[in-house]
Amino acid sequence: MDREERIFNALCFIEECLPISADLKEIAKRANMSRYHFHRIFRDLVGEAVGKYCQRRRLTLAAECLLNSNLKIYKIAATHGYETQATFSRAFKDMFHSSPKDFRKQGIKSLYPDPFSYTTAPIEEPVIVKVSPLKIIGFSKIRKIGEQDTSLLEDFFLYGEKNNLSCDDKNIFILTKYLHQNRITPGETYISFIGCDINTVEALPKNINIRKMPENNYVMFTYKRDCFDLMKIYNYINLWETESRLKLDKNVQYINIQKDFAQTNMIRILYQIES
Repeated sequence: MDREERIFNALCFIEECLPISADLKEIAKRANMSRYHFHRIFRDLVGEAVGKYCQRRRLTLAAECLLNSNLKIYKIAATHGYETQATFSRAFKDMFHSSPKDFRKQGIKSLYPDPFSYTTAPIEEPVIVKVSPLKIIGFSKIRKIGEQDTSLLEDFFLYGEKNNLSCDDKNIFILTKYLHQNRITPGETYISFIGCDINTVEALPKNINIRKMPENNYVMFTYKRDCFDLMKIYNYINLWETESRLKLDKNVQYINIQKDFAQTNMIRILYQIES
């Protein structure tokens, strides 16, 4: 298991413990790292200290509670791990630039856009395709919703250059896992594994990581690169799933970038159909 996978396991554990902060020693244990090594790698990959990340997640949930419940502010503070309302209010104002009371008065229905109005439909009708089993070699990277996918592709081509792996003529696959299966939100952390079919590689690089794409029926959604917004696409797929009455396995999202991408500008997103 590479360090990105370990940190993602820690992120999942943090989500399981919310709205209370997880014990930092236990978080490091979930990542199978020493506390010192874990803190350094977490900051490197996620972009902030683990304590700051946990606080931001707790305050985000508290903000949702302010908007969607009639609970007293002191009860929301206690539920989300704050001993006093004053401590909670100071932390909340530092993050949202508003007191909890004023934030609630603004009358916002949600911190996030309405998924029914915030979607992007594919350029073609979704189709069901049969996919043969694949082994994909590449590397993992922790990312945040809103980052441009171009940086991930650039990293992959650099990876190929360093490992004598020609990537220009390959179909590229990106396997993505989110913290939440049925909703992704602005700034949310997720993990992507980017690579290519092992059968197209003549000489395998050293220290490679391998992921499998199981043989199964998948629903394929096709998008143009200039319309590729992960949040809008994910919202559309959730709505499509409800209307189609098919059950999709959202544990892993498969993105396929064809080798003729420069000419077609096409990106395909695939989800397994659950039996």
